[in-house]
Amino acid sequence: MVKTFVGPAYESGGTIIYVRDGAIVTQPFDERKLVVLGEPVAMPDHVAVSTTNNTALFSVSPAGNLVYYPAPSGPFALSWYDRDGRRGDTLDTGPIREIALSPDGTRVAESIYNPNGLNPDLWSYDMSRHTKTRLTSSLEDEGRPVWQPDGQFVLFASGFGGSPDHIYRTRSDGSGGIETVLRSEGVNEVPGSICRDGRYLAYTRSSKDSPPAVWILPLTGDRKPFALIQTRVNSPVFSPDCKWIAYVSGQNRGVPDVYLAKFPDATHQHQVSTQSGNLLRWRGDSKELFYFSPPQNSIIAVNVEEEGGEISLGAPQTLFPLSSPYASFLGFDVTPDGKRFLISTVNFPTASIPLTLVTNWEAELKKK
Repeated sequence: MVKTFVGPAYESGGTIIYVRDGAIVTQPFDERKLVVLGEPVAMPDHVAVSTTNNTALFSVSPAGNLVYYPAPSGPFALSWYDRDGRRGDTLDTGPIREIALSPDGTRVAESIYNPNGLNPDLWSYDMSRHTKTRLTSSLEDEGRPVWQPDGQFVLFASGFGGSPDHIYRTRSDGSGGIETVLRSEGVNEVPGSICRDGRYLAYTRSSKDSPPAVWILPLTGDRKPFALIQTRVNSPVFSPDCKWIAYVSGQNRGVPDVYLAKFPDATHQHQVSTQSGNLLRWRGDSKELFYFSPPQNSIIAVNVEEEGGEISLGAPQTLFPLSSPYASFLGFDVTPDGKRFLISTVNFPTASIPLTLVTNWEAELKKK
């Protein structure tokens, strides 16, 4: 058995070929006992990855020839962008699935695929020191990080593949153990956002018998969860002033759209997006909402003004497209002033990037 977070794997002449840490690796294979032998040996180039089906873009023929799309500097990157789409520093590389900026903007909670297996774990990346701290280590899938407003804890969803996710938390410095925040049997629970005053957690709840709905867990008092919106909605995010919740729903047009609802009574619901949207983020003063528009492949901004309990929404404005010769969008977060965007991408090939054909890779590997 070999472990990798992307497929496929091939067997050729007593050798297994697969991808680990973004590179094609080979490992001797006993065809009679069906076990791998020795340690994997990596080829020099990184291989591109398709996010559509989580597949590395390479193939091996029965004759032993190998072909792949190369990915420059590794397939994954976490980089800064300004509001005009100018790319700044790349902070981190690796198989990053999801990200969340800390409240003080100094750290990033990252859900990262384990290179030795299929499950992602949580890490905290210190942007000033460029160091990582492991927050979780288990066989379960751990992701959807959400920071507590004080920055002391990170909440996350965790569960085995095929079983319900539940909500847990761990200290953001990596000390201590895992604490259960919410675990309801037979129900899938995924954290979305914590109100800045720390009193409420908005999360998505679903089960095999009920569609996704937005629920609220009070974090003080009796801590009894209650339903807020139950019309096939998900991804709830509190506005920083905790007066509104942004969420995603396909209730109107059958495609994911961004909505706002008044908190805590879910009145005054407003459709925000006009061409579909997801992955919601707020500016720190609650006066601008950002989201990703798949049809436009762009980051969109919408001005939000409130007066006398009524809200006024500006027209969606495209800040910048995320199309490039080498990058496909995975996720983003934004600084409180709304001026810088931290964006996770995965490199992928286009027609302008030639395939690489390797015809004598077995001999090349024997030199190592």
